Amino acid sequence: MICRTFVQNEKEELWKRLEKWQNCIETKTSAETYFKICEQLGRDPEPDQIPPEINDFPPEVQYAIEVYNKLGDKVVADVGYLGKDWTAVQYFEKLYPLEDKEIFYETILLLDERQIKKSATEMRQARERLKNKK
Repeated sequence: MICRTFVQNEKEELWKRLEKWQNCIETKTSAETYFKICEQLGRDPEPDQIPPEINDFPPEVQYAIEVYNKLGDKVVADVGYLGKDWTAVQYFEKLYPLEDKEIFYETILLLDERQIKKSATEMRQARERLKNKK
């Protein structure tokens, strides 16, 4: 088995695609939707505009997404989402044939960081709405 190591520029491109994938998940935009829109507009699909699918990612990223979705959430009522409960990560790590644990863990961290920021923004907006009602 050949071990694949990611160089920095590959990682940066990977994280950009992961961010794009997450945005597409949130907006419910799939590659299929994109192709239908292109067809309706009579345009050729542009490869860099096609929403990534989970299968477009290396196995470590796919495993990390699966594990992330299985981990419990830490939430505090007045604060919001604080992140995932990492207690079971080592258990899940052993279940998957990981060649690059660094990518696996970085992916989980990036997913969690995004969710924490999103929660903080939502909590801030909710507080502002309540403040404006007074």
